[in-house]
Amino acid sequence: EIIEGTQVIDVTSTEAFLIRKNGDAGDLLVADTTNMRVGIGIAPSMALSIAANNGSPATSGTTQVGNLRLEDVSGGNANVLDMGTFDSSPWGAWLQVTNRSDLNEEYPLVLQPNGGSVGIGIAAPDGLLNTSKASASHNVNFDTFSTTAGHGAALNLRHSNHASNTVETGDGTVLGTINFRGVDNGSNFDTGAGIQVIQNGSAGTKVPSDMSLFTSSNSATNTIMTLTSSGSVGIGESSPDRLFHIKGAAPFIRTESTSAGTDAAAGLIEFY
Repeated sequence: EIIEGTQVIDVTSTEAFLIRKNGDAGDLLVADTTNMRVGIGIAPSMALSIAANNGSPATSGTTQVGNLRLEDVSGGNANVLDMGTFDSSPWGAWLQVTNRSDLNEEYPLVLQPNGGSVGIGIAAPDGLLNTSKASASHNVNFDTFSTTAGHGAALNLRHSNHASNTVETGDGTVLGTINFRGVDNGSNFDTGAGIQVIQNGSAGTKVPSDMSLFTSSNSATNTIMTLTSSGSVGIGESSPDRLFHIKGAAPFIRTESTSAGTDAAAGLIEFY
């Protein structure tokens, strides 16, 4: 039955679909035509407002906690995206991709699958992922909670010799770089120091590589130390030809003890 005007609008059927005018008890769906808003379970304060019981996402069964679910219209695929809000401090909101038939399942959450950038704390990211924090320290944490000693957090910088597939990389390939940057006198983020790894030779069961540490003066960036795939260390020399190779205009080595005693071995370099 539909009663128009200022009366309650009720439609009852086997699908239990009910619409009531805002302000009446038991509102299920509110259409605010004046402000162009729709509310489900609540008087809308935005274009679409959805109210439900909040809490952590369920980890078993088929009954989910949350406000919204996106799923396949045909019902043939079981993967769904559920959204909700937590019911305790720090009062966050959550997204969970799971299986509608088994909420214990965990599926990938994909952002920008066709390309584009992601910003956290910034409206105009200038990298694939750009995080920003104003007037405070900025931390990105990789936490591992496990009683197994071999479990640990890892940061992987990966390079493949193909646009989309894993193809063997070759000699001279830059496998990854970590840059530490400040702002130069031209108001640009510029290099202060960094670490770079370059493949040295053909890949086998492992990828032979050299690692370089570089730092900057106020006008140039220079490689300070290189660790080669053969185990050599070069200081001021990017291609060391000995196990330890130092090169410079005045390549002195100084050892100095901070001990207040008279230890005869203080400041010595011992050879065995």
